[in-house]
Order: sequence, then C-alpha cells, then structure tokens
Amino acid sequence: MKSFSHEDAFTDYNKVQNGEKSITSSTPEKVFCRKANFLKDQKNKRLYTCADGGTNACWKTNLTMHKRINTGVKPFNCTECNSFSQMPVLMTHQRIHIGVKPFKCSTCNKASVRRHTSDNTR
Repeated sequence: MKSFSHEDAFTDYNKVQNGEKSITSSTPEKVFCRKANFLKDQKNKRLYTCADGGTNACWKTNLTMHKRINTGVKPFNCTECNSFSQMPVLMTHQRIHIGVKPFKCSTCNKASVRRHTSDNTR
C-alpha cells in the first residue's frame, strides 16, 4: 500500500493512475499533473555537453569548471606557490599562508583551515 505525507501528492498520484495526465514530458515515462513540477524537470535536463569528456552539465559554470580539468587551465594564482582551477579552493588554500584557522574541534579545541579536518579530530 502506498502512503503520502501530503494530500497534494496523493491527489497527483490518483490523477496519474486514473489517466488524468495533464502534462507529459519529452521522456515518455514521465507524467506531471502540475506545471511547476514539469518546468522543474525541464530545467534539470542536461543542457551543456563537453566535447572532449562527453560530460553533461545543467549549468554553464559547471561545464566551464569541468573543461578546466580537461585542459589543465588554472586561472587562479596563489602569490606564494600554486595555481588553482577554482576560486573557492584558492581562498581556502590562502588561509595556510595567512595563518587563519576558523574551524575548531568542539572536543579538543584543535583549529583547522578546513571544516572537515576539525570534524575528524574526534
């Protein structure tokens, strides 16, 4: 037996079961009773494809980051040592040179540059 946490979901399920399909996707097995759900599904289609790696991405920025992996382009430079393909990675890395350690373990008070490192001290 199928159960639902919201009455709307139950109503939508019954519409699909009774053949009251109002919106169909280009994918034959997908049927939507609500236009908002249909539009969300369409937005989630993979719109950008990498010619080299065959990878698909929903957002152009994700494809750009993927292409940097294929080409080895690293446009963000650390003034002290390396280059990085992503700005957030460079910003986290620069904390090493500055000496900033914003994350502390709640158990042992050990400080870290990265959040996951402070979580692993337990």
